[in-house]
Amino acid sequence: MFTLFNYLSSRAKLQCAFTSIYIFVYGFVELLGIFSIIPYLSILSNPSIVNTNKYLSFIYENIKFYFNINLEEYLLIIGTFSFFLILVASLVRIFCYHKINKSIEIIRHEISSYLFSNYLFRSYEYFIENNTNNFTKNVLSEVDQLVNNIVRPCFMMFSSFFVLILITILLLFVN
Repeated sequence: MFTLFNYLSSRAKLQCAFTSIYIFVYGFVELLGIFSIIPYLSILSNPSIVNTNKYLSFIYENIKFYFNINLEEYLLIIGTFSFFLILVASLVRIFCYHKINKSIEIIRHEISSYLFSNYLFRSYEYFIENNTNNFTKNVLSEVDQLVNNIVRPCFMMFSSFFVLILITILLLFVN
């Protein structure tokens, strides 16, 4: 995988670096969306936790002071806030998957261009001795197989692994 990056241009390498930044942002936003569900589910399962948990109590008292709400309205506010955080996390996920796919397509283009330019500068005798259908197959289908079977799963594995690490840390922190 790393020798593959030797054939990429600096623009494509920079795009991959930005993609890793997008993956980190996606991981933290996903973590925030999951973290927002925990207080909501805690209050739903045990409404008296608002009085015993110092964080939930602090938020409830401040909202109650300014807006004069009861516990049911507080639960509605927490649920709505959690819903919007999950919605934002989903939008960020869509954006990040778009950027990941864009980077993968740039890698596909770079590898195809490299192979094509490598074939263009061959001698005429090379083309007479070899079947030109193999060149087309290499540039089109072999590059597609490389990208779909190696590059794309590596990117997806990296993003999923990062989210898994963050969720594990969150669960250890909450517990």
